[in-house]
Amino acid sequence: MNTEIDRKIAVILVADVVGYSKHMERDENATIKSYNQCEKILNKLLKKYKGSVFNTAGDSVLAEFPSAVNAVECGVDFQNEMKKRNNSDNTDVKLEFRLGINMGDVVKKEDNLIGDGVNIAARLEALAQPNGISISKSVYDFVVPKTKMTFNDLGVQKVKQNEFHAFDILLDPSQKRKLNTKVKSRLLLLTSTAGVLIAIFLAIFLYLDFLKSDNGEVSDQVMEYKVLGRTLLILPFENNSPNEFDYVAKGITDHLQSTLPSTILLNIVPRGKSEQIKIEKISNENLKTDLDISYVLSGRVSVVKERFRLSLELLDIHTNEILFSSNSEFQVDDLFYAQDQIDFSLIKQIQTKLTMGSVLSAKYENHFIDRTTYNKILALRVEENAVQRTKTSIEIENEYKKIYEQNKANPMAAYLYAKAIYNKVNFGDSKNIKGDVLNLMNVVDQSIQQNPNNSELYALKAFVRDSYFRFFLNGLKPRELRIENKKIIKKALQMEPNNHDTLYWSSKFYANIGNAKLAAPLIEEVISIAPFGPDERKAFRCRVYLGAFDLQKAEEVAKDLIALDDKKSVFLGMIFSAFIEAKTNRLTSAKDTYKQILVQYNLSSKEAIAEFRKYTGGDPYYKYEVYNVLESLSPRQ
Repeated sequence: MNTEIDRKIAVILVADVVGYSKHMERDENATIKSYNQCEKILNKLLKKYKGSVFNTAGDSVLAEFPSAVNAVECGVDFQNEMKKRNNSDNTDVKLEFRLGINMGDVVKKEDNLIGDGVNIAARLEALAQPNGISISKSVYDFVVPKTKMTFNDLGVQKVKQNEFHAFDILLDPSQKRKLNTKVKSRLLLLTSTAGVLIAIFLAIFLYLDFLKSDNGEVSDQVMEYKVLGRTLLILPFENNSPNEFDYVAKGITDHLQSTLPSTILLNIVPRGKSEQIKIEKISNENLKTDLDISYVLSGRVSVVKERFRLSLELLDIHTNEILFSSNSEFQVDDLFYAQDQIDFSLIKQIQTKLTMGSVLSAKYENHFIDRTTYNKILALRVEENAVQRTKTSIEIENEYKKIYEQNKANPMAAYLYAKAIYNKVNFGDSKNIKGDVLNLMNVVDQSIQQNPNNSELYALKAFVRDSYFRFFLNGLKPRELRIENKKIIKKALQMEPNNHDTLYWSSKFYANIGNAKLAAPLIEEVISIAPFGPDERKAFRCRVYLGAFDLQKAEEVAKDLIALDDKKSVFLGMIFSAFIEAKTNRLTSAKDTYKQILVQYNLSSKEAIAEFRKYTGGDPYYKYEVYNVLESLSPRQ
């Protein structure tokens, strides 16, 4: 399998409508009609200048060009055409656009382009004026000697996390503006030495005050993370057609709200609440701060004769970025089929962007073509990670076993069954640990023999062999077995370096052998690929930094867990916080935190440790480090 990343240098143009939502509120049909007309003009110019669209996000267009000059000339012609159109008396809705153009490194991912080259183009678009074009210095250097355009140097700018040298193309003298540059800001800051010192001392004071605070309040930094919760709002879909077709939009909305909770690792806002939000027109800012919502799915249905088109957008309201958008068409009289197809497509997108990553999601889809089996496996994955399970680890293992026995040649079925056996052993539910572990390894080895290209199997194998090494020595010394396991892990990571589960098991392996330096970047990559994957990943992330004796970073991760604000995450975060406070000689605070846990969850110390073990598994680190410290913090009668 070729896992080489396809990189290249590309010229990217991003175009976005100014105030599109307000136009839609005033007159939706006229706005859509106007946008379609503008889109035709843009497509005509793209063809002229050899540009190609690689992504669309609602009212945004992202296009790639073969040269910087082509991109700039296309952008200038487009803005001039928009000016003519808006000056015409025949134009009902006058749409204005911002354009950003950058040349930089991108990664080709299927038919899409991602990476800094695209991100900076998007930041330039955000920096641009209405009816204006902002370009990066890399584009400016290429086009300035080859065009007769006028440019305005904006200096070094920082938008969000990206810093770049920007220029405006002056289509009109009135567009000349002056922005504060990052360099000037630094100079102003440096000229005020006293202010700097005061700021430093104030920051230190606030930080120390935070560390010693026992009032249970969450810092601003943690609150910023808190709103990045795993809650998805599905707004009631809009019907852009006659009222007689309201049932189409409502039917699709209701289907998604009822089926998605059982198949994805996101919380779904209840139907009644989502309808209330729609009626009250609650702003995205309030959705974030008041309701802890992170993602909003919206849709529009348009019916023409016997067919209907559904337009979907999934918005990350923290970054105001469209994670994906799609248009699909179906027969009106085949609504049930349409519901299933939309459901399936949306699940894949959420997996890819949020809960699995693209590699693992594709493997689930490709290895479980039967939709019933596919949905059953996703439901089991949700059950495995539920705060309140309805099935035991033994019952979950039996469910996976049935799937495996029906699909023995399927390596993903073998992997999921083997993983379920490990979870049963790890959570202390096995009555025959050696028998279960050897059965797990037999399933893995048979599958590897039949299908030698599945990295998850190799990574799980190496981790289990190291965790239960006494069952696998067979004349080898422990050191020799570990050397073999390291080779297996390296092979797994070389095969699929972006596979969520492969990275996770590899990180656990390196943490197991005490190599936190190798474990840490792997678990960080796991969280990056799937920020809302299984919660246990976040708990293990804290354990990695504890093993590396980086207690400051571990405490940050613990507070991140608390800030997620669900029962399991808060419990784990508070346990870790109590442990870290004890290890850093803040014993009074540690005892108070631990007492708060016992009271809040109505547990004895023994029950709290057992609950913690259930969530985190049988890692020896917890047994020899965490449990003893927690017991020492227990309030004495």
